[in-house]
Amino acid sequence: MSGCDAGKPTFTNTVANFSSKLVKPGDSITYEITIQNAGTINAVLSSATFQEDTENGSPAINYETTEPASSLPAGQETKFTITVSYDQETSQIPEIKTKTITGIIEYEQE
Repeated sequence: MSGCDAGKPTFTNTVANFSSKLVKPGDSITYEITIQNAGTINAVLSSATFQEDTENGSPAINYETTEPASSLPAGQETKFTITVSYDQETSQIPEIKTKTITGIIEYEQE
């Protein structure tokens, strides 16, 4: 991760924002996100979708995620990861160096 900058993530109760600076092909940064069920009713994962802005974003920036837990008992938490990487096969510095990735994780009461 030499030369990379994970920036300072910001978050609220329902939104997390990350701004990573990847310097060269092969660089990557992994974020670990915690989801907490602060309620008193068990929850189940109803959907986990991630969408990237391919029209305005760099094709040299890729991402991978792990799946959030399928169930989340009351008062418990779960974690999943998002890894952002600069494509190792890229041979030229891309003109566009950013990409927006939107993820929506939804749990419903059991």
